[in-house]
Amino acid sequence: MNNAGALTPPTVPPAPTWWRQHRVPVVATGLAIGVGALSVSAALVLLAKPMATVETMVPATADVMVLANLDPSVAQKVNFARALHRFPDTKTDLAITSTLEDALKVTGLSYRADLQPWLGGELGASAKLNDDSSADTAVTLYFVSRDDAKAKAFLAKLRTLAPGKTMQWQDETYGGLTISVGTPSQSTGKPAAYTYVNHVAVMATSRAMVKEAIDTAQGRTPRLIDSPAYKATIGSLPSDRVGLAFVNGISLVAGIKKQLAKAPSASKPIVGNVRDLDAFVGIGATLSAAGNGIQADLVVKLDQSKLSPATREAFSHAGHADGVISWIPGQSDGFVAVGDLNRTMQTLVDASTSDPSISASTNAFGLTGPGGVLPHLTGDAALEAQVGSKAGPAGALLLRSDDARSLSAFFSKLLTLASSSGSVLTPGLSATQRQPAIAAGATTTYRGVLITSRSALPGLTGLAPSYAVLDGMGILGSNLAAVEAVIDTHKGGPSMANEPTYRAAAGASIARPSAVFFVKTGSLLQAARQLKVPGATRTVDGQTVATLEPIKALSLTSTSQADQLVERLFLLIE
Repeated sequence: MNNAGALTPPTVPPAPTWWRQHRVPVVATGLAIGVGALSVSAALVLLAKPMATVETMVPATADVMVLANLDPSVAQKVNFARALHRFPDTKTDLAITSTLEDALKVTGLSYRADLQPWLGGELGASAKLNDDSSADTAVTLYFVSRDDAKAKAFLAKLRTLAPGKTMQWQDETYGGLTISVGTPSQSTGKPAAYTYVNHVAVMATSRAMVKEAIDTAQGRTPRLIDSPAYKATIGSLPSDRVGLAFVNGISLVAGIKKQLAKAPSASKPIVGNVRDLDAFVGIGATLSAAGNGIQADLVVKLDQSKLSPATREAFSHAGHADGVISWIPGQSDGFVAVGDLNRTMQTLVDASTSDPSISASTNAFGLTGPGGVLPHLTGDAALEAQVGSKAGPAGALLLRSDDARSLSAFFSKLLTLASSSGSVLTPGLSATQRQPAIAAGATTTYRGVLITSRSALPGLTGLAPSYAVLDGMGILGSNLAAVEAVIDTHKGGPSMANEPTYRAAAGASIARPSAVFFVKTGSLLQAARQLKVPGATRTVDGQTVATLEPIKALSLTSTSQADQLVERLFLLIE
């Protein structure tokens, strides 16, 4: 949410509006409760009587909806509590409660006295986006209650807080319910309103938004959850969850097009590249807890009939990254692997055919043109790295091809250009000094594989690239050891595909993903702990390391179909 209000004369600053000062406490309260109540109030929620849900009150006109389920399945409660209790600041329910209490002190509210006694099984927010002014985006907050009297007392207390005292409050009746409307004392402010309907405390940035929530709850206005876009988007996400978010794709695209229409004439050609935007139906996300971590799922739902043939083809054949992961050494600290690099690169090349300079560059290092490697790439590719090696960070680029000659030529040209560029950028090197850096190289044989090595690149200490091609896989390493490590892996050495930490994260990730981003966060934290920044008096804060230490790995996997893109972020917590 953004600050609301018009510009004021420079010498007379506007008085604080109720929403400007109160929006942070309200939003902070909602988010904090969304975490704390999962563990602190779990027993109370289990005993609570069935209540109305936020979904039944969000109108179909809303562009965005966010929900936090404080009464999920027993499995979700147990898993989420287990994950939270792994961290130093949330090891116990009492610690979580104390944290929430401290966070709300600045607002004049008490979590224990004002919120915990009545908060029920769900809270959420909805918004209507304003394309012309984000400050005027209309927002509504919803808090499901299990104690009507205490919830109403909380709403009444909002008037007594410092921001609320600057408002003129008036009650009115609508749909048989009381709406309290706060009018700012100055014209530069924005009104606020609240009501209590169907055991739900509703707070909004305007009287109209509260009325629309009442109309929806009482069946006079269509609900967002009944819209085709919502059903199509959310239907493919996990149903057992603790949080959910939805963005109406049609509204989002309309806003983007409206802004593009206002763009300068020089930017108009860009509009032609976003025609696929018309295919966006909705964006959905969920948050849930597994037995060994936390996962967030994202889906972008598409109307494939509105996609261009090339885009639809790319989404339908995204490839699989599994094959290249078996080549990555098990001692690697992280990697990125994809199964459709060839399609992605070809799309980029096709889009730039009108620019001769780009075509000349791609031809120069052997990507395109006669003998270019691009037509021979199968799509399997990976970039792996080790941050904790004694010689410093190291890693390798892996590319699978059906033509070893073009792949070797590509690596050779790439390193020649890199050497030349590095020499030019390094002060003090003469032309005679640059030439050996460009041409120097040696070949060695390791376990029957020919490896070509370059001397260290000028200005890049410790980077002496080497490359080899083995069984259709091109290996471009930061040094000779990095190439040898990949060769060892392929010839039976420990592979990332069987590495325990990766397997634990992969077990909770998307099956057979087209792309994978994986990091052993434990290794990164260890490297960060030893990192010494020039001029700094100490290394990375030990408390920061301790706070993040329970997160052992981060995995981001994705895949696509003709009608949707899917991603999953998973944090392995032990």
